[in-house]
Amino acid sequence: MHVIPSVLGVLSLPVAFLACAPANSLQGSMEDQTSLAFTGVAVKLQGASLVIQYQDFIDGGGNIPFELTYNTGGIPLDAGRTLLLDAGTPSGRPRAVASRTVVGDNRTFSPIDRGYLTLGGPVVVDEKASGSFFAVFTYQTDGSLGSGRTVYGNFDAKVTQ
Repeated sequence: MHVIPSVLGVLSLPVAFLACAPANSLQGSMEDQTSLAFTGVAVKLQGASLVIQYQDFIDGGGNIPFELTYNTGGIPLDAGRTLLLDAGTPSGRPRAVASRTVVGDNRTFSPIDRGYLTLGGPVVVDEKASGSFFAVFTYQTDGSLGSGRTVYGNFDAKVTQ
């Protein structure tokens, strides 16, 4: 007897995964290149950009092992909205950029090749925002981090400016 999974069952898997995942997580296939360890998460609205920042701060100083900046360009940040990370702005610039600030290590991430950012609720200053993301980095031979690899995570934090 063959069992064919229902379309509804297959589509509900990501929802089930998010329901079981920790509120704040950061993982990926690049952990052998750089640490993705963090102690806190910040969600910021800075002008037309949504910033999700994974921080590794101790005594007020430290590192930002991963930061995802998305140029919203007027896109409403509503609950349930999924934003494509490989989309571009009308001026031809990428909408999403991954960056890091690590003391003593000036390596940068490769450009994002594809991925998504899903919002669990509306993004409003002084309220909690949650969601998840998944990104695949462009393959490069220049020594940049993440070349051809992935990073993914969940976030849940109060939104600041």
